[in-house]
Amino acid sequence: IVTTPQEVSIIDVKKEINFCKKVGINVIGVVENMSYLSMPLNEMRIQDLSDPSSGKDLNAKFQEFLRKESLEHCVACANVFPPTKGGAETMAKAMQVPFLGRIPLDTKIAIAAENGESILDSGVGAASNAFKKIVQDIAKTLGEEVALV
Repeated sequence: IVTTPQEVSIIDVKKEINFCKKVGINVIGVVENMSYLSMPLNEMRIQDLSDPSSGKDLNAKFQEFLRKESLEHCVACANVFPPTKGGAETMAKAMQVPFLGRIPLDTKIAIAAENGESILDSGVGAASNAFKKIVQDIAKTLGEEVALV
């Protein structure tokens, strides 16, 4: 079952889990989608909000800093939808169902989808790694083996 960190989504998922338990449907686990924003630092745009009319090119300075410090491979993570009551993991524990992981908001997911590709084929990154771990955990739960590179 997939949810987001917001409480309104968590409430719906609790109802779904209770329904599944009532009718005897096994819940393999819970995934928290859009758990956090994962963005490569070199894709970020930096703005100076103190004086928007100044015309300062902070992006060039920021990109220069990333190159100088060899940080082009790093990502920024931010809680866009911060959970107010613990999020999916806390809910899964309380409902006694496995928590499978967190999928970030990641531009690579959108790019892969737009190109008709799987995020699993896109290589490394927060989203790809999260999906691979979740797929492997589900396969293990089902007694299957899956090889993902």
